[in-house]
Amino acid sequence: MNIYSAYMYSYPHKTAYRELADISFSDYIKLLPAFGNSLYVHVPFCASKCGYCNLFSVSGQSEDYMADYLLACETQFTQYAVPLTSFDVLTIGGGDPLILSPMLLERLLSLGGHNLKICLETSPNATTLEKLAILKSFPIDRVSIGIQSFSDTELIKLRRFHDSVAVKKALALLKSSGFPCINLDLIYGIPGQTLRTLEESLAQAINFAPDEIFIYPLYIRSGTGLSEEIADENTQLKYDMYCLARDFLPAAGYFQVSMRQFVKKVPLNQKSCGFENMLALGCGGRSYLGNLHFCHPYAVGRRECLRIIDDFIKMRDKTEIRHGFILNQDELKRRFVIKNLLYYAGLCVSEYKDIFESTIFDDFPLIKRLVSDGYAEIFADYIKLTQLGLSFSDYIGSLFISDNVKGKMAAWKNK
Repeated sequence: MNIYSAYMYSYPHKTAYRELADISFSDYIKLLPAFGNSLYVHVPFCASKCGYCNLFSVSGQSEDYMADYLLACETQFTQYAVPLTSFDVLTIGGGDPLILSPMLLERLLSLGGHNLKICLETSPNATTLEKLAILKSFPIDRVSIGIQSFSDTELIKLRRFHDSVAVKKALALLKSSGFPCINLDLIYGIPGQTLRTLEESLAQAINFAPDEIFIYPLYIRSGTGLSEEIADENTQLKYDMYCLARDFLPAAGYFQVSMRQFVKKVPLNQKSCGFENMLALGCGGRSYLGNLHFCHPYAVGRRECLRIIDDFIKMRDKTEIRHGFILNQDELKRRFVIKNLLYYAGLCVSEYKDIFESTIFDDFPLIKRLVSDGYAEIFADYIKLTQLGLSFSDYIGSLFISDNVKGKMAAWKNK
């Protein structure tokens, strides 16, 4: 079995979204609580497209084009007419937000005023003193930087356009800037990577003492640059690499939150997830309002991404909902299970019953099998993955995908 086949940032997967009709934004915005929500802005621009990247992003765009896109995001937020007090955090993803000029970057950060906590992504080449000085004038709470590897050979394999010198320079700048949380991303399963070179990257990473480290298995997906070069993956070696990182990072003082995330500080009062409300601005991000998930269509190829961005810029009513997924009760249950079971805090049995007025073991008999097979265990009122179960998180998560969502995902992949 392929244990790396179905990793999802959310559920349902964005490739299961379809055209929607007769959806009123004004009806659904009423579901947004008065506070405690998230605001997300996607910056779909980067200096170059990495070989493994299947994110909604394009490279080589002019400053004028990026300015037009940012203006469209600002217009969209104005049309949403939701007060800033409704949001706790502004998250900015990409692409690479710091590719923006200083003037555009300041405008982007100002979308949340000067009170929202801001989390954003960057890359080594974009992490400069000038850009960090701008960040320091805003309430930046978390900066995540995609390092992927400290090996120049492995970075070339990934088609990353930075080298290890740029990596170390960027990390030193981030550390000296004093941001509350710095996250560092690494990839394992890179062609030519060995257990030794992975361990060397892990060792160099912890020398910079980031607050969080994410480790990602390399995915080879259709439509990306590497998909044409690599036909076979050594799944066993990739699993061995995961086990190495899983043992190495806790020994260095990091707590494992999920298959991918390791943190210095153990999260306190971990809340259940699955019912978050978020508004996304621009293309490439997803909005969640109750059981309605919506976004602009998802694409990987340059031509299609640019067409979607152009359409967004030209839209007069940017609150119009055309593309998404409406979750019925069964899909809401599956989302709740997937979002909570794959994290260290686990799935609360009584909370599930209170929310859905049904018993989780009746709704999902599969859970009993996971327990009997050693992938999960029951602690009082919680179902938690074992260490073995965490290592198979992607596979276990895929077991809870509905047939309806699987069919839509397969149709998108084969189109």
